[in-house]
Amino acid sequence: MASRESTIGMTAFGAKAIDEYLTTLHLQLQGASGEGPVEFIHQSRVYSRRLRAALTIFDGCFQKEHSKLWMKRVKGVTRSLGAARDLDVQILLLGKYMDSKDETSKAELDVLLQELIGRRAAVQPDVEEALVKFEEEGLVPGWHALLQSMALPLDELMWQDVRTAALGQVVVRRKELLSFSDCVVDEKAVLRHHQMRIAVKWLRYTLETFAPAYEDGLKQYISRLKKLQDILGEMHDCDVWVEALLERLRWRCGPAVAALLQDRQTTRSLLYGQLVTMWRDWEVNGLLWALETDLLAAIRPRSKHIDLSDLSPSAKIAFIADVHGNLPALEAVMEDAAERGADVFINAGDCIGWGPFDNEVVQYLRDPSIITVLGNYDQGILAARMGVGPPNQGGDRLKRKVAAHALQNINDASISFLLGLPEEVRFEMGGRRFLITHASPASILEPVTESTDPERLETLAKVADADIVVLGHTHRCMDLAVGEVRFLNPGSVGRPVGGDPRASYVLLDPQSMLVEFVRVQYDLKEVADRIVAVGLPKKLAQMYLAGRGSDEPEEKVHAQSDLEMAKKLELVEGEARRYGHLDGHSLFVRGTAVQLFDHLQGEHGLGAQERYWLECGALLHDIGWSQSGIDHNLASFNLVMSDHHLPLDERERLIVAGLTRYHRKGLPKEDHGNYTVLNKRERRTVDVLAGILRVADGLDVRHAHDVRIVGCWADPHVIIIEVEDPLSHRYEIEAGRKKGRLLEKAFDRRLAIQ
Repeated sequence: MASRESTIGMTAFGAKAIDEYLTTLHLQLQGASGEGPVEFIHQSRVYSRRLRAALTIFDGCFQKEHSKLWMKRVKGVTRSLGAARDLDVQILLLGKYMDSKDETSKAELDVLLQELIGRRAAVQPDVEEALVKFEEEGLVPGWHALLQSMALPLDELMWQDVRTAALGQVVVRRKELLSFSDCVVDEKAVLRHHQMRIAVKWLRYTLETFAPAYEDGLKQYISRLKKLQDILGEMHDCDVWVEALLERLRWRCGPAVAALLQDRQTTRSLLYGQLVTMWRDWEVNGLLWALETDLLAAIRPRSKHIDLSDLSPSAKIAFIADVHGNLPALEAVMEDAAERGADVFINAGDCIGWGPFDNEVVQYLRDPSIITVLGNYDQGILAARMGVGPPNQGGDRLKRKVAAHALQNINDASISFLLGLPEEVRFEMGGRRFLITHASPASILEPVTESTDPERLETLAKVADADIVVLGHTHRCMDLAVGEVRFLNPGSVGRPVGGDPRASYVLLDPQSMLVEFVRVQYDLKEVADRIVAVGLPKKLAQMYLAGRGSDEPEEKVHAQSDLEMAKKLELVEGEARRYGHLDGHSLFVRGTAVQLFDHLQGEHGLGAQERYWLECGALLHDIGWSQSGIDHNLASFNLVMSDHHLPLDERERLIVAGLTRYHRKGLPKEDHGNYTVLNKRERRTVDVLAGILRVADGLDVRHAHDVRIVGCWADPHVIIIEVEDPLSHRYEIEAGRKKGRLLEKAFDRRLAIQ
């Protein structure tokens, strides 16, 4: 994900951090030799660990031979100081403990103290040897000079990369720490508590290393981690004492040593209680999640101001929102808006999720002419991908599957794009201040609708500090005035709701401030098929085809369902006429298809309702010519799915649209989104009706409307269609035979036209 410039930034930052640790360690080591204060040993060991943490973090920024040698030398220092530091701590603690004891106890404990002092003196030569070895061959001066030469000044892009790397490192360390959560409820898990202390320490050191990249220096998180580390460290010291003293008691030591053992055990128990209390407080307040949320927020700019002063007076602005991974819808909207004069495109967020084209959509939105803000779904997937925030427990099964798919398939390039999106965009034009944000001006999760409480709307209007607020989130178009502030919602490009599957956007004329809400037809078939192909739930394909939200029920009854069949067919004829295709061909295909349906009634067993659907399909099968001469059947499919003037409920539209799709070219397949969402009976109905429609369409291939069927019947092996004067209609008969493959499949019989 990192560019060449960002790698330079990480190297420069890493060189500075490592050099500072190296310098401090070098100074501390000077005091750790000979009879220097105990604190020098402790601080030397601490800074050797900090230096090791930094070398691990920035491992890829330096030549391997350098990193390997440096890590080897620093590890040597850490190991050599370990025993000395532990003995120093024990000597200091025992001396303090003895101060309050009687002379008899002091005499008994002094034997232990002298033993510790002797062991400490014995390890000092190892310390001296390690310090000499660390500085041999001029390693430190050469290392220092190299790091200084690499510690270049950082620009904002470099800092952005450093903060991105910080988040990634913290995510890893946080996961390590959380893996020890189980031991918090087990007082006897001595080894796990020790390992948890190490995990806390590495997380703290990681934050300290990256602290200069943040204004607040991450102080509140570092201080809390230090407190937890101190508790676990003191517990570990108690564990070391307990283990050693238990061993001594095996040799019948006196009461003073037994009392010391009891003291260490009691102290450890008290410390464990503090651990439990602190950890529970962290869980309740979500401290670790808050840390990563803050780190994520630091990567992304909160607000972005843009300059549109050089925009042409005749240019228009297209506002879009909620693309949700629907590339065909986005392409259709952008093309339509450009044709209407849009030069600037502003996207109110939720680029990804739900749709099957997440990465393709992000790639499209990288176009410099498109200005985009972050949406709540973008934020959720981004946070989950970066490992930030608690696991998503909400949503029904469909929502969880959709989110899991987006999370699994989003690529690094898309993540990089989302990381750079601001939460809001502001600009001025025509004396008016514009604010573009995903949801309310106060929260990326708060919907703003016409039913929002008036007092809340007034508050949001003040918070906006703008004259025109463009937002999305609800997927519903809105033009709402709240005092002097105007709230605009362009609806959804990629996941429309309310029963209209067409993409929606807003076109603004900056000169007149006139707003036009635009609906655009797009290739529903492509989206539905892709949903099935990538393994998303079939239910999702049906929602897209119907223009229905995940929380909206299926439209099972159309408003005109109570009309008589003849009246409904008049309405269908009216729609075909509106598209310019209630012509002789459509009427001929309708009549021929119905005739074949009636002749084969005994074979297919379908009734009046299915006959009505067949008539609808015949009347509408060519309306796609009004939009496209190429693949007009697919255009017909999209028009039928989007036309709510047709007296068809949701399922009926799927079936009738299916007939228009399959009246030519490819046959129905299980991986077709519109076909697979139907149940088994409905799929057979489409097979039968589309099979009949294809043959009827073939028999009028030259649009002469002069082929007359004089008979049609079926025997166990063949469906026979007899036409009048077959010699004069050889071309039509051949076309009917070629288009008869679906009919043969539906009836499991060979087709003969004669």
